[in-house]
Amino acid sequence: MPHRLTAALHAAAVICCCASAGCDWPWKHDMVDQPSLQTATSPRPPAAGAVSTAGEPRINRTMAEHTLHNPRAGAPPTDQGRALYSSYCSPCHGIGGLGDGPVTRFFVPAGDLTSATIQQHSDGWIYATITNGTARMPRQGTELSRDERWEIVNVVRAFGARRP
Repeated sequence: MPHRLTAALHAAAVICCCASAGCDWPWKHDMVDQPSLQTATSPRPPAAGAVSTAGEPRINRTMAEHTLHNPRAGAPPTDQGRALYSSYCSPCHGIGGLGDGPVTRFFVPAGDLTSATIQQHSDGWIYATITNGTARMPRQGTELSRDERWEIVNVVRAFGARRP
């Protein structure tokens, strides 16, 4: 009889250990397990005049309009540029750049990249917009390299060339 009692106690202890391992106890939560913001999002924009720790300062769009020049100006979009646009831009701006991406059903509509309002700006202005983002667009300055941002600029330019 004592052997059966010992075996039953051992079985009960194993069952309790297994059950507690699967439970969601309040003291089992660590910060590492919490939901976090994605890398591309920020709770707020950097302070005015702040210097980036990545070494690339914020670019003023108005100044960029006149000072930045596309190293691949006039070149057709590459497959890499289209892939980057598809990943980073099309959720909001849509595949054709019309501002009809799937995200716009839930948020404020995105800008139409084929419009004359956007296309009238220089490549430097578009590059600065991609780098810094806007009030409704996340900045991509830390997500994309300089060359990748210029690739996306060429894709945006191609949208304007297709506009009648």
